[in-house]
Amino acid sequence: MDTQGQPVVLGLSRPTPYDVVLIGGLWTAQVLVLRAAATGARVAVEAGRPQAWTQMVHARGGGPVAPRLARQARQARLVGVQRVSPDEAAELGRAMGLHRPDVDALPTLVDGVTLWRSDRDRQYVTTQPTDAEVGLLGTPRRMD
Repeated sequence: MDTQGQPVVLGLSRPTPYDVVLIGGLWTAQVLVLRAAATGARVAVEAGRPQAWTQMVHARGGGPVAPRLARQARQARLVGVQRVSPDEAAELGRAMGLHRPDVDALPTLVDGVTLWRSDRDRQYVTTQPTDAEVGLLGTPRRMD
């Protein structure tokens, strides 16, 4: 949902590979992967903690998730940022060309809220889980 409570769609299905980076919590990443895979998208995950994906991968009927090197936020076409420290917010602000109000807001974001930034747009979004997602992943949280 956006800041006005309206549904938001992240257009992830593309005819060519589309790099998305999420700097945030495991819960949001797993919800995004579940939703993208449910639409038939092919999803590759680069994670620092591949073992945290085991339960979800088995629930989806997939194979193991192999970790790969993470791409930098500035190289991705779409970047999501959740609550980070003030120092991390300043660094991301410089790398992503964020305006000062966004940099100042990043350390204060509540669980489930993500700032999404593309080449042309930026938007704050709250992820609302379905009952099935809550059953599999629990409630929204930034830290595990």
